[in-house]
Amino acid sequence: MKNIIKLINRYLNNFFATVKLHDIYLKIFLTLLVFFWIFYLSIDRFRKEPMDLKVGDIALYDIKIKNDIEYTDEIKTETKRDEAISRISPIFEFDMEILENEKKKIDDYFKKVEKIDKEFSYMENKIAAGRKARLLKDKDLLKTLFLNYKPNNFHYKTRNILNKIYNIGITGLTHDNTRSLSKTGYIIKAYINKEKEEISIRAKIDDIYYADNIEYSAIVKKYYSNLRWDKAKFLRTFIKDYIKPNIFFDKKATDEKIVDAINLVKPIVKRLKKGQIVVRNGQEINESHFKILKEIVKYSSETNMINSYFIILILIFIIAFLYFKTYAGRIFNNLKTFIFLLSLIFMATTLNYFCPNINNFLGVKISNSFFIPISGFAILISQLAGSAISIIILFIISILTSFTIGFDFFDFIIILSVGFLTVLLLKLFKKKVYMWYAGILIGIYYFILTMGISGIRDFSEQQISYSVLIGFINALVSVIISMGLFPLFESIFKILTEDRLLELSDLNLPIMKKLLIEAPGTYNHSILTANLAETASLTIGANSLLARVGGYYHDVGKLENAEYFIENHTGSDDKHKEIKPSISSSIIKSHITYGIELGRMLKLPKEVIDIIQEHHGTTTISYFYSKALDAKIGEKLNKDDLISKYRYEGPQPVSKEAAIIMLADIVEAAARSLKKPSYSRLEIIVHELINDRFLDGQLDHCPLTLIDLNEIAKSFLHVLSAMYHTRIKYPDKKKVKEQENED
Repeated sequence: MKNIIKLINRYLNNFFATVKLHDIYLKIFLTLLVFFWIFYLSIDRFRKEPMDLKVGDIALYDIKIKNDIEYTDEIKTETKRDEAISRISPIFEFDMEILENEKKKIDDYFKKVEKIDKEFSYMENKIAAGRKARLLKDKDLLKTLFLNYKPNNFHYKTRNILNKIYNIGITGLTHDNTRSLSKTGYIIKAYINKEKEEISIRAKIDDIYYADNIEYSAIVKKYYSNLRWDKAKFLRTFIKDYIKPNIFFDKKATDEKIVDAINLVKPIVKRLKKGQIVVRNGQEINESHFKILKEIVKYSSETNMINSYFIILILIFIIAFLYFKTYAGRIFNNLKTFIFLLSLIFMATTLNYFCPNINNFLGVKISNSFFIPISGFAILISQLAGSAISIIILFIISILTSFTIGFDFFDFIIILSVGFLTVLLLKLFKKKVYMWYAGILIGIYYFILTMGISGIRDFSEQQISYSVLIGFINALVSVIISMGLFPLFESIFKILTEDRLLELSDLNLPIMKKLLIEAPGTYNHSILTANLAETASLTIGANSLLARVGGYYHDVGKLENAEYFIENHTGSDDKHKEIKPSISSSIIKSHITYGIELGRMLKLPKEVIDIIQEHHGTTTISYFYSKALDAKIGEKLNKDDLISKYRYEGPQPVSKEAAIIMLADIVEAAARSLKKPSYSRLEIIVHELINDRFLDGQLDHCPLTLIDLNEIAKSFLHVLSAMYHTRIKYPDKKKVKEQENED
């Protein structure tokens, strides 16, 4: 299984790398595919369930025809086709060679008889030789044979009887089977003559012979009524061995005849005039009424309904697409996550389309929404997008799935409310081991819904019991399957989940302990940066958990050459004093490269690795750049070439969380460098640093607004002022003792 997942991952990575430059077009294309699929399902469901009325219902008002309608009366047309089929006689292939083969066998038989007759003089010897040659077993019949075998006697008579029988035809079918094939009472015997002409002979089914029910005595009597009893006995005994079916039912040829007959039948067209009353108020709807009502829906409103469905669905998709592009960038900008979300919508609507079929299979009409595994989809979506965004997605799915099962307001409310409840329970039962309880509670909610709907829909006891049972099964199975499937989806699509972030936020992980021991200053800086970033993210609605984890890991690359970073200096020894500024700059920049490599080794989520890569953007390492300028005073310098050596390679932050980590990183470092970090000094430095990054263009590619930056600055100040608050100066113990002695 692991090898299969690795193979899928490799294929997907190659695919996503190929389409990265054109991913917006791919997203639009995939969205359109899902749209047209849901549109098709919606229209197909509409056609299958044209009206609420059914046979046996009472019309509550006069139902009139709004427009002239011309339609095919399928019932009468089908009756006419049946009549045409009933006039078709089944075709049997007439095999003429079988008779010739059997006559040849008879000729050979009588040649043996003649030979024995000539060879022996006495009858006893002839009979003995005949039995030895297996002509016949019965001595009396052999005696009759040798006395009457001459060509003009038995030989001629047997050939003549075979000719008569075979020319009429012998079938291996029973009489009942043949009658079931022929409603006309006739069959067609078809064969090709010596001149290669196709000959057809019409015969009554009562006239042909049936191999399982041939009366040989009657046949012999029919053709040779004056024969003595011993001769008649011989003939009826003899011909039995030479009778075989020679007409065979030709299903293919018969079916072709039937198709030709059906094609010749012209559809019976009916015309209904505008204003004509189909069913009057209080009248019971019968089959004929129902047929006309379906035609009314089909011809007078199908086009309007299709147009309405198209407009509504396209608006939903456009609004949803723009919403995710604007307010859910984490999902929209990640192609894998976007495709995963579309896949969930596709699966949900496709599964839901078949729910009415399950209803029909059970034979008990209950609400279609009880079959929909919306809890499972709610769990998957919530794990993917978080609670807030998942509510919006579930609302969209509820509308779309309602369309695919024949839009019903109660179904929409049930789907939506069960989805919302599942998201709420996920917040309450964060650990997977407790999700059983969520499944049980959802099942209880289905029970409550059943009780509520049963009064409105007038459910029978059977419908209520089925609804409760299906609801409980749906809830438990949905929860179990979704929790089992999500790790697979997470692995294939590399989806960042809250569970994964919580695992990475554990400070007892080996990598965090290693950072604490080998780079304690960096560890402390990372913790404080994470606190600042998490608070800021909560303030502006970014992913606070991702920001916290990004804060922990953003400088993990400093594990290599930890002593070259100032926060890890334990004394006055500065490693950079004895090396060139350019080398120092390379060492400082390398913590990004090594951090990315280490992140991949640790299998960190892409979003966290992006934060490691982007948290310095393309800023300049100003300290060593300044030293380089001082060292080359008076020399002719190419400023662009020089500054590129002292600039981080980027890219600039593209997510809110990466931008917040960039700002938290410099703010924490700057605040630590202040000797007397008062609130006013902190306020000045926070605004200066954020403004500097903004003017430098480092925030151009992330979705932070000026309002967001202002809120981030406020949250930084709130945290920093609490961290660096002034403390009360405790009095000297010696002085306190002296005061006590004086008293």
